[in-house]
Amino acid sequence: MIIIATTALLAFIVAEIAVYAWHRWISHAGLLWWFANDVFRQRHFHHHFEQYPPHRLRADAYVPSWDITFGGVEVLLIGAITTLMLTDAIRPAILLGAVSGIALHAALAVAFHNMCHKSEEIVMRWRPLRLDSVSTMLARIRRFHDAHHIGPGNYSLIIPLVDIVGRSTAESPSDPTHIENELFPGFCR
Repeated sequence: MIIIATTALLAFIVAEIAVYAWHRWISHAGLLWWFANDVFRQRHFHHHFEQYPPHRLRADAYVPSWDITFGGVEVLLIGAITTLMLTDAIRPAILLGAVSGIALHAALAVAFHNMCHKSEEIVMRWRPLRLDSVSTMLARIRRFHDAHHIGPGNYSLIIPLVDIVGRSTAESPSDPTHIENELFPGFCR
């Protein structure tokens, strides 16, 4: 049981780092610009400037946009771990722990992102948020995510420490009229 729990925790952290890397270098910097007419940046740009622009980050209903892309990263991780088990490189218990950690990460990432974009009134209907500690945590996550929409940085989904280590905490744009270019350098719609 300790092996499963430890593996789940490590897999959760690996999933956060993998999604951070994808978010930073594929969705924003355009490392895969040549693939399908820069589809990953196009989708994420749409999320930032059409669905949830800096002046309208909240809505009564969450509109999914990029969640499937980040879920794809987690599916690739699960596929790699499954391949390792099928080649007898790891034991089934490690696979179980890893899949559990990655699945938990995926569920929390979607839930947190959903709450980051829902209106305060809608979010506060969720009973656990009536607890001060939970409400404070969500407020911090929302501020962290809001900063991602108005300045380059804050690419992690759940663990802001990843941005601190990656030296990518959000900064205010140098010029508000250039926010699109600072968030998506070199991107042409």
